[in-house]
Amino acid sequence: MVKVQKLPYLALKCLISQLGPKEKIDFSLCSEKCERAVKICTPKDSVEVTINFGVEKSYVSLATLITDKDVRLNTNKMCGNLGITVKNRCKTSLVLPCADYICDVLNSQVYGIVFSDSSMAKLVNFKKWLKKRQETLEYCEITESIPTNQLIYILDNFEAEFLSVDNEYFGNYEKAIKSKVLYMKQYSLVDLAHLAKSKLTKVELRSTLLSRNEINGILRAWIKGSIPSLSLLVITGITNHNIMSIVDGIELTELGVDVRNRYKGTFNEPKVIAGGWNVRRSDGEMATIKMSTNRNDRGRVMIRLVSHSLFLE
Repeated sequence: MVKVQKLPYLALKCLISQLGPKEKIDFSLCSEKCERAVKICTPKDSVEVTINFGVEKSYVSLATLITDKDVRLNTNKMCGNLGITVKNRCKTSLVLPCADYICDVLNSQVYGIVFSDSSMAKLVNFKKWLKKRQETLEYCEITESIPTNQLIYILDNFEAEFLSVDNEYFGNYEKAIKSKVLYMKQYSLVDLAHLAKSKLTKVELRSTLLSRNEINGILRAWIKGSIPSLSLLVITGITNHNIMSIVDGIELTELGVDVRNRYKGTFNEPKVIAGGWNVRRSDGEMATIKMSTNRNDRGRVMIRLVSHSLFLE
């Protein structure tokens, strides 16, 4: 049997190209030559590195750009291979030195962070670490278990392109939201004041707590040009009672159900909107509004406002 480490470079490159991100990390830990080979043979930013913070356990997960399936790494095992001692483990989280190694070997930046539960000490340490790396985040997720003081610290100190929130205290945050895209899984009490002070381009509110009048106010504000940066608004979980009051006072041009347009969704995934009404903003920008019933959500209604600037050819 030929020893892998003695393979010529071209053969080694061919072998590494067949490995997934977790296998590449495992292979890189075999020797310095393997580490160099993985680094050379891995295209820049071809792997998304996400750090998951918890009180008792933190870890790194990896995903390639061609699959949305995350692979979780064993940071304890990595620390042993990297020579991180017990003394060092008491000083800082294991996950950060592991993330340093992973990003270096896979030629990637930190893609995102998931705060499922944490501590202020970890948050402060992570902020210093990220500043030292001189990187910004693409994705930030905050779960319902994060307490108010940590939620505020995260929103004040970490800026990410995409912000996903599942936390009932988020509605109390009074400052401008720094992200461009906001996705809320529940507790969706993001009102016109949040949108007006922020530069959000896409907002998706699942299981909303907003009233029909509040949603109507957001739509009218978009038409008046009060929230010009917003190009996509998706709100679900609206009760079906008196549903047309959502578009009261709005000049609508009805579209046939055969009018179908593809557009870039919340996370830039391709979506389709069929029928609905066209509306015109004060500056001439056009958008389509569509309301539809979701049978899987007890007959509740979803409304979408999609700017034509998001339409795909």
